[in-house]
Amino acid sequence: MSLKPITVLRRARKLITDPKRWIKGAFTRKVKRVQCYCGLGAIAKAAGVKIKSEQHLSNELRLPDEYYAAHALLNRAAHFACFFASYNDREDVTHADVLAVFDRAIELAKDA
Repeated sequence: MSLKPITVLRRARKLITDPKRWIKGAFTRKVKRVQCYCGLGAIAKAAGVKIKSEQHLSNELRLPDEYYAAHALLNRAAHFACFFASYNDREDVTHADVLAVFDRAIELAKDA
């Protein structure tokens, strides 16, 4: 692992801190000429993954270990019976909710 999970999470959170840069239903998408990300798209970008399209992260057979480590921390931090990807895309979940999960994941990463 070249990046620590906490670094990936902090970089990813920074990418979506502005609500105008956070989306649901796609890893990445341009909205009004601004590149936007869902939570998983943000950690992929922060981990150095070249995102292939809105619905496909990469052609690589295996993504960087730091992507998987950050993703696992988000799943733990979400505290729900679903994966973070499903949580991010739920209709009732807000931008503030997603940032709160990132904050919890960052705290978990400090203890790891």
